[in-house]
Amino acid sequence: MCDALRDEVAQGVAVVDVWQRFEVSGFIARALIGAASYGDLYRILRDNGMSAGFRPAEVAKWAAEGKIPKTQVGEIFGIANSEIEAFIAAWLAGEN
Repeated sequence: MCDALRDEVAQGVAVVDVWQRFEVSGFIARALIGAASYGDLYRILRDNGMSAGFRPAEVAKWAAEGKIPKTQVGEIFGIANSEIEAFIAAWLAGEN
């Protein structure tokens, strides 16, 4: 039973499912599946025909508008605090 659970977690489908519902942070999701970046989480969604609950540009906009704290962006995507401002700026620039 533990092996089956480990295999399911390693495939990532269950992990990205709870991640996109904000039930687990990006740090935890990435650690569970060995993802190098948040992009890997989106690849699992895409490869399994799952729709994304949110997009990076959307979250960056929420932070820029003050709807969520900027630190929450780091939690969602599993990025370091020192990278948050650059992440938000890059995704906002991509929308223009």
